[in-house]
Amino acid sequence: AMRQDLDIAAEVAGLVVMLTGLIVAVYLDAGLVILVGTFVLGRLVHFALLFGLQRKYFPFCTKAPAFGGLKLAQEASPIGVAGLFGVLYEGLAPILIARFFSLEAVAVYAIAARFVMPVSLVLLAINNAFFPVLAQLWNSSTQKFIEVQQSALFLSSCLAALMVSALIAGAP
Repeated sequence: AMRQDLDIAAEVAGLVVMLTGLIVAVYLDAGLVILVGTFVLGRLVHFALLFGLQRKYFPFCTKAPAFGGLKLAQEASPIGVAGLFGVLYEGLAPILIARFFSLEAVAVYAIAARFVMPVSLVLLAINNAFFPVLAQLWNSSTQKFIEVQQSALFLSSCLAALMVSALIAGAP
């Protein structure tokens, strides 16, 4: 288990490395591969710090679990694959739009995505808030699990509809 403050510190360090690399790469008029490399470097710094901090503050957590890492990977793989597809989708759309249309079309897409992103973040926050409760109720009370799940779905749907309506109402 990782403490949140250490996780945030590692994330900030990775972000600083990535932004510094981006500033240098843009200043030197580097290509796309270098720009992507700065992102990868920031992620590697984040991972290395997380691993190092975990070993320093939680040495008992670095041992393999009793049921084996392969079983954990199998159980977590659907969420991981879904996350990778989400990242691929988000990264691929602007590239394809630029390739088949123009950079102006990419700008329009980016502006629209910025307006829609808060809706996604609010829904993610709601789901993250309800997840621990749902996980606790999974085995203990099926009826209560269904009620909490429906409440989360209803709240998410209502807030999403409200936010999208506000975006449409505010559009020119």
